Amino acid sequence: SGAGLVLTSPDGWNLEYDLRFGFKATNNEAEWEALIAGLTIAKQLEVQKLEASSDSQLVVGRVSGEYEAREDTMAKYLAHVQSLKSTFQVFRVLKVPRAENARADHLSKLATTGELERNQTIF
Repeated sequence: SGAGLVLTSPDGWNLEYDLRFGFKATNNEAEWEALIAGLTIAKQLEVQKLEASSDSQLVVGRVSGEYEAREDTMAKYLAHVQSLKSTFQVFRVLKVPRAENARADHLSKLATTGELERNQTIF
């Protein structure tokens, strides 16, 4: 299982990651893992204002408080995101159409191909 992650600065530079998981993840779990990875990286970069986007209505709805996390696993993911988001002065999460999330989707496919070595850089 894997996910793709693209971090974009206000100046337009990108950091792109393909995340390969050592466990079988559902689509929803992969979306949560990507969000948590992005928040963790942004925190380490000392980002103060963050706008996250996802093509998962479920994840966006839960983070924004529109939907309730009933399942134990989803509640744990939400709690982890809530603890990370408190480190930012400004945090927003937006739902984007899947077509606008194509780069992250390509990276997730790259992560699951099995052709890459650990920590390999691809241009």
